[in-house]
Amino acid sequence: MVISETVAAVNEETADAALGNITGSNAVNVFLGIGLPWTIAAIYWKVSCGINFPAGGAGFIEGVIVFSACATICLVTLLTSGSLFGCEQS
Repeated sequence: MVISETVAAVNEETADAALGNITGSNAVNVFLGIGLPWTIAAIYWKVSCGINFPAGGAGFIEGVIVFSACATICLVTLLTSGSLFGCEQS
């Protein structure tokens, strides 16, 4: 993973490809690393036990809200930083 980001950063004028690689690989890790086992567990509980998979818990909703707010701030910052700070040349 580190090698592909390094190659992308060295071979381009901007680090856009490196940031895309990092963001993409992290997204896949989160979706597959958390989502897939969660889905398998939910199916297992429903089939073998006949009950819904216990989910949620204390602080779950708050965590989702904080994550969503931080993700939105990061995306807005990435989208506006080029024009605001002259970081990216078109």
